[in-house]
Amino acid sequence: MIKQEFDYKINGNSYNVILYLKSKKQRNIYYRFKENHFEVSAPLSVKIEEIYKGLDQYGKGLIKKGKSKNKPFSNDGVYILGNFVSIKDGFVNVLGRSFLFKDEENFYKQAKKIFLPILTSRVHYFEKIMGVDKPYNVSLYYKSSAYGTNTLGSHKIILSSYLIHFSMDIIDSVIVHELAHFYIRNHSKSFYNVVYKFCPKYDELHKKLNGGIFS
Repeated sequence: MIKQEFDYKINGNSYNVILYLKSKKQRNIYYRFKENHFEVSAPLSVKIEEIYKGLDQYGKGLIKKGKSKNKPFSNDGVYILGNFVSIKDGFVNVLGRSFLFKDEENFYKQAKKIFLPILTSRVHYFEKIMGVDKPYNVSLYYKSSAYGTNTLGSHKIILSSYLIHFSMDIIDSVIVHELAHFYIRNHSKSFYNVVYKFCPKYDELHKKLNGGIFS
């Protein structure tokens, strides 16, 4: 993976763009706006002109959507599994383990050690329920460009560390979505029939996920 950064101006304001060029297997370009910057995931072969074209097309909407979301961090604390946890004397308690809160990036790195085993356990739990006979390897990416990815070739599920802020039922909806790709690769009606079978409230939970409603 190759990482590049550049500035992009829109409505008279300049925004940092972090571009992740991934493997040739990735065909689409994905855009996100978070924490006052853009994150773009694209195939290695993409031309910079295509990135700018997408920013021109989607930039304003992404900024509006990104700024309308609730923020998981504040000066007083942070949302963890849907609950607001206070930062006391500079320390934050993450599911029974405390560490010094330096900044958001360090928070995700420290919390990964605690959060990854929980996610792995939930993935294996739903594998049994959904009849997935080959256990997935589970990994956690800091600030992933998507909440979850099922890489069928390597049989790995990659989940975003940002999920730690949401309640467990919302996290489970992401896991069910990714495991459903074990059976159906696309997002057809048949795919969502599998999702709804094991997560009947998927639409409601997905709306909370995209709206930044943590509990």
